[in-house]
Parts: sequence; C-alpha cells; structure tokens
Amino acid sequence: MKALYLIILCYVFFGITLEPFAQNTFKGTFAHGDSIGDALISINTDGTFWYIPGLTIKNSADDCKGTWKIKDDTLILNSYQQRILVLEDYNRKSKDITLVVLPANYPNKKSLICNIFLLTEKGDTLCFHKTNRIKIKKHFKSLWIEDIETGLKSQPYMVSTNANCFNVLFYNGRVFENENWVIVDENNITPINLAKSVIWSRKNEEY
Repeated sequence: MKALYLIILCYVFFGITLEPFAQNTFKGTFAHGDSIGDALISINTDGTFWYIPGLTIKNSADDCKGTWKIKDDTLILNSYQQRILVLEDYNRKSKDITLVVLPANYPNKKSLICNIFLLTEKGDTLCFHKTNRIKIKKHFKSLWIEDIETGLKSQPYMVSTNANCFNVLFYNGRVFENENWVIVDENNITPINLAKSVIWSRKNEEY
C-alpha cells in the first residue's frame, strides 16, 4: 500500500505521466499476492478478461469473465454476469405493478430478503425494506436491489417499457460493473473503487 501512495505522490508532485496504453497491445495475467492459489485476472488483447478467485479451479462457478476498455491510464471492467437480471412482462388482467426478487440460483435457494429501491417518474425514491415482493400502483423509472444478508447492491436498472410484472434475479457472486483499475505501470494494476486497494502484479504464466 505504501508503494502505491509513493507512486501517486510522484505523479502529483513531479508531473510523472504514463504513456497511453493501446487497447490492442495491453495484456497479461496479474495476481493478488505471490502464493499459489492467489486470485488472478487475465487481460486479453481481444478486449476480454478472465477473473479467477483465489483457491478455486478454473472454469468453476466462481470464475468471472467479461470485457474491458482503457480510458487514459484506467482499465474499465464489465463482467458478462451482472448483479441483477430483470425480466419484464405485461399482465392485462392486473392494474397493479408487481415486482419479485429471486436468487440467481433459484430454485435451489427459494428466497432472498432484500431492500428494494424504486425511482419514480417524479424523481422520488421509494424504499421497501426486508422483502422480496412488492405491489404498487404507479410506474417507476429505475430500480436497484440490496441483499440484506451480504450487503451487496446492484447498479440501477432503467425500466424500458410499461411492463407491470418484474421478475428480478439477484446474483451474489463476484461481478464487475464499470469497475475501475488503474494501470500503475506495465507490470502493475490496482482497483480503485473497492474498500481496500492493493497492487496486482504481472505473472509470467499465461492462463
């Protein structure tokens, strides 16, 4: 962590800047730590990445794949799997709007207790605590979900239709949603929007 602070201070006080990294040339596998079983992230030149959590086998359910792009000296990562999947539908027999939240591994796990947030068309935020099912009268512009057990929260989902039935699948695994990682240099990267930022260093092995 001290090394990261020193690097940032050098940028600020001495005007040290990185040469821009090209989207089609930056690649490599970076590890969080030096031990066998540490988490890895592989950045590929085709714009995809592969995140492998520590102490797991590749291609397991905990693996996470997605796409990346570069802006200035920052990697922006988005996984294919996002926190929520929203299925919209329209029920002609009902004048109410219903929303049900289910765990992504349903039916193995039957229910999920969460906080449901809705942004109304007037810009007001409605919050429904400790539930997984609501019924309301008026349409809303966006929704987001917070799992009470884990504290994980989804990005806002913008409603695209006048649907009145919403089934929301909530995924509790590792996801990347516009996650920013600074390219410290060609051999080191670090996440900047997580609770604890650490240096991830380049590995010689490719995955």
